[in-house]
Amino acid sequence: MATRTGIRSRDISLKEERLPPSHRRAVSDSSGAPEILLITSRGTKRWIIPKGNPIRGLDPEQTAAHEAIEEAGISGIACAALIGSYGYDKFRRDGSAKAARVAVFPLSVLSRFDDWPEAH
Repeated sequence: MATRTGIRSRDISLKEERLPPSHRRAVSDSSGAPEILLITSRGTKRWIIPKGNPIRGLDPEQTAAHEAIEEAGISGIACAALIGSYGYDKFRRDGSAKAARVAVFPLSVLSRFDDWPEAH
């Protein structure tokens, strides 16, 4: 099986599992500590959390659950209680930057897929 490593950051346990170069994801353990799902972006290979633009007809937490499936192959039940947010500069193809804000929602993971829409 894959090699796993753990990193402690405050009270949040971060773990990674070796996957194809464009994606890595958090894996659960038996301690019950909250974990954060991290993937590497396809373009810059930087560590990010799955995120996306609002989707018409979906609540923000439902959009987060949708992005977790598309970007990381993780499905589950999203909670509406926001656990945090952060801002960053989103760079466009023309080189210009636009300020973006990301809302972070908890997701109770139900299953992991071997293949997913943005795996490659």
